[in-house]
Amino acid sequence: MKNRKKIIFYTMAMIRRGTERTIANLSNYFIKDYDITIITNINGPIEYELDNRIKVIPIDKIDKRNEILPLKIITKTSKKRSVELLRIIKEESPDLIITTLPEPTIRILALKKYLKDIPIIVSIRNHPNSEFRSFVGKMIRNNYYKNASIITVQDSSYIKYLPKKLRVKVIPNYISDDFTNSKKKIKKEKKIITVASLTKQKNIPLLINAFSRLDNKYNDYKLVIVGSGKEKPKIEKLIRIQHLENRIFLKGSSSNVIDELLSSTLFVLPSKYEGMPNSLLEAMSLSLPVITTDSTEAIYNIIDNNVNGIITPKNNIQLLTNNIEFLLDNKDIRIKLGKQASKIKYKYNKETVLNYWNNIIKEELD
Repeated sequence: MKNRKKIIFYTMAMIRRGTERTIANLSNYFIKDYDITIITNINGPIEYELDNRIKVIPIDKIDKRNEILPLKIITKTSKKRSVELLRIIKEESPDLIITTLPEPTIRILALKKYLKDIPIIVSIRNHPNSEFRSFVGKMIRNNYYKNASIITVQDSSYIKYLPKKLRVKVIPNYISDDFTNSKKKIKKEKKIITVASLTKQKNIPLLINAFSRLDNKYNDYKLVIVGSGKEKPKIEKLIRIQHLENRIFLKGSSSNVIDELLSSTLFVLPSKYEGMPNSLLEAMSLSLPVITTDSTEAIYNIIDNNVNGIITPKNNIQLLTNNIEFLLDNKDIRIKLGKQASKIKYKYNKETVLNYWNNIIKEELD
């Protein structure tokens, strides 16, 4: 029997976020052709279902979920992490490494001289300008990114933010079968929903403040926030300040997102910046009317404003409030937007996107 080649995915953790969802999806797909190992920095829970043939190896022996190590590759903890990462890679002996997120990416590329001829694919899961915001950060990024075989971005508009000498490929997210094949019919509630990690990036306070300004005639609506993250205490405090404890609900991470979405009237994503938001694509695929901020150029390749969704300025509370009220007031427009939104599943379908991944992986392994 021919020996199977091995792919390592390297990331921070396997908790319920968009990046980790992509890794889980790709790992479950490619396990049929390759041996797959996922290396994580954090020794935390695995919140996505993985094929039992997929190996997951945490570097840290304890859960350092709350430890912030952005680019500190000279700290004692970080040195230990790098040494252990290199040991694991040598032991696993992969044919290809795929890495995501700034900290893991810089770490693995800094070790490239020890990895000889193993190709490394860097998958950028956010806007390139947002992952490394400072001038120094971008210089560090550009210095290490030259060690990658391929850089993947989620939208063609992002290529211009990277040095021209890099080999860049565009691979968007795809909408998983759970959403595209869903036939569930659930009664709508007077509920506005967002699905997002509780981080500064997702800008949940903007949505809470907009919700608090809704006209009194919407007092029977509730806001449901699905997601977890380190900003939770601040968000809980804001909810108390607004006296909305009985109308805003933090659901945490959920394995039942489809039902939450289907029972909602409206989906809102208030992010400051994005790569290609999975939650937005998934809500649209379920025929939900959506409002999103102009968080990235890629939004304009997803949303045709006022046709399959509404785009609103990312820092304007009143305009967001107005747009929410407009859709709550107009059921016919909500239905029309939702029907148009559902067509997004044809643009970002699983087969097309996985074919992109297949092509670059085979190219690197041949």
